Amino acid sequence: MSLNKQKIRRSQFVLVYGPGSIIEGPNGSRLMPSLKALGEDNCNDAFFTKYEIKDVRMSYLLNMEHENDKVEYHLLSIPSNDSIDDDEPRVIYSTAMFPMWHLCFKRNPTILYFHKMNDEHCSAYDEKLCVGCEKEKNPNVRFVRACPNGHLDEVYWYSEVHGGKNSCLNKNHFYWKAFGSALEDIVIECPVCGESTNMKKIYKNKVQCSGRIPENEEFFGTKILSLKPVRPRRCNEKMSVIQKQSSSLRLPYTKTLLKIPTFDESILDLFNISQFKAYMDALSNVDDIESLFTKEKFKDAVLKYLEPDEFWILEDYLEKYKISDLFKEYRDVDRRDPSFTKAVDEEFHAIKGEKKDSANFSRSDFIPYYLKCLDYEFPLKVSAIYKLTTVTAQLSYQRKPHPSKNSNPDEFDDEYNFIPIGYEDEDVEPHKIWYPAYKGVGEGIFITSDENPFDYAYGLDETIEKWKTYNISAFSDRPETENPLFIWWHTLSHAIIKSLSLSCGYSSASLRERVYLDEESEQGGILIYNTSPSDDSGMGGLVDLVFDEIEFKKVLRNAMNTLLVCSNDPLCSSVELEDGAYNGSACHNCLLISETSCEHSNQLLDRNFFIN
Repeated sequence: MSLNKQKIRRSQFVLVYGPGSIIEGPNGSRLMPSLKALGEDNCNDAFFTKYEIKDVRMSYLLNMEHENDKVEYHLLSIPSNDSIDDDEPRVIYSTAMFPMWHLCFKRNPTILYFHKMNDEHCSAYDEKLCVGCEKEKNPNVRFVRACPNGHLDEVYWYSEVHGGKNSCLNKNHFYWKAFGSALEDIVIECPVCGESTNMKKIYKNKVQCSGRIPENEEFFGTKILSLKPVRPRRCNEKMSVIQKQSSSLRLPYTKTLLKIPTFDESILDLFNISQFKAYMDALSNVDDIESLFTKEKFKDAVLKYLEPDEFWILEDYLEKYKISDLFKEYRDVDRRDPSFTKAVDEEFHAIKGEKKDSANFSRSDFIPYYLKCLDYEFPLKVSAIYKLTTVTAQLSYQRKPHPSKNSNPDEFDDEYNFIPIGYEDEDVEPHKIWYPAYKGVGEGIFITSDENPFDYAYGLDETIEKWKTYNISAFSDRPETENPLFIWWHTLSHAIIKSLSLSCGYSSASLRERVYLDEESEQGGILIYNTSPSDDSGMGGLVDLVFDEIEFKKVLRNAMNTLLVCSNDPLCSSVELEDGAYNGSACHNCLLISETSCEHSNQLLDRNFFIN
């Protein structure tokens, strides 16, 4: 692979990287710019439409959440060399050097210098590159500054070293002297005037925010791209020093929905097409549509709004059904509750329902199992999901350079602004906003029960009452998470994920969860799945495990052992609920899993539902 290219999967772009992230590449750390980095020729409606992911539930959810914005929201699958079908692999998504300050360890003492974008010129000493620098690129410094409003910038090394004085003419290089591993042991010194400071002082020094958002800036340069800094200085927050690879520097906000049988019909994808949707809207209140159109006249009327492959879908549908059936489907979609909670409820009832197969979903019959707790056996119904398709979109992200006073560090809260990630196409009417998304296909296990686990267990009244009175409403946009039954199912989910990773061939980081709860019927369930296009994907380990009675009983037994005994007991088991924490008895040794696997940031867990 060429030194100026690096491969990134679509799922990585959506879940981890994406605009605003800093990644390590062959030429040092690089900043992922906004979607305009796809290039002027590609940032248009015609190009984006070719790579649109059409999912009626996700599109409806996004558009109804922002129905007053007068724009349309669409999902974009980032193009790849394979999808563009070029003869030669090329860079699809350009990145920029960030930060611009580098360390040269080939000098003694080490030099901290500002890169001047000249491959043959030494930025530190204004001379030709030394032999060492020619052979190997110098690493970027690992510190940047950020503020809670999402602004990001370089550390102002000149100001830090000189204490705000502007008399010294040296602005481009300093000595970097590391005498030990502590922050105060890293001294930065000016080689001209002798002024110095250390990293401990720099960490403590919060400076006025510059208002810079580098991912939205213009490129310059040819071989190695850089950014033209824009610092409007209209932010009242202070910027803190943070390491560029810190996970709190960029917390992505994503939504994932399953393709379920009820909404897994090709005809529904047509409702995402702007002009066709507008035409359907105009006629949706007509009582007798058949008196207005024959099938042929209707097809002639909408032909101009559809591409050939889309028109074939409509033709195929109208061969089997009436025009009024099409409008009924449209109204059924348009009248749905637009909340994410409703979308999750639809999944729960669809997976439990009698319809077991569609184009993107296929499951087995339910197999009875029992969860053997200390003094009772709780009946479970387990089903293998042979084929599961998910659509995941990244909607925004936050930067949290320092924890807020009244919030959990992993929680999205209003003290930290959400930075929009969508690309707005203003050349079409209505305007369209495109979010990066990917479609994943894989397998899963669905575990549910027709019973309420609290009807079987004894001695849980105190734990249940604590969770009922504990205020967690600000933590999630799903109100059912406040129900202690949800905590029970979520805790069981983590224990099973840890157990499955020992039996099915997947690592625990490759598995994801979705927890369901129908508060009216008091029935819940968990879906554990893998749909990420990686080395682990599609191995069949989850499906096969369900039908191996002996092995799956081992999975449940090991999960119960995880819930009953923790190597941190009695410290772990004695944890009490308190303000600023969203867990009971749960720690890294027993229940916490990879952050990307849990939809609730490793919160809302409590072993006390099982060990009491």
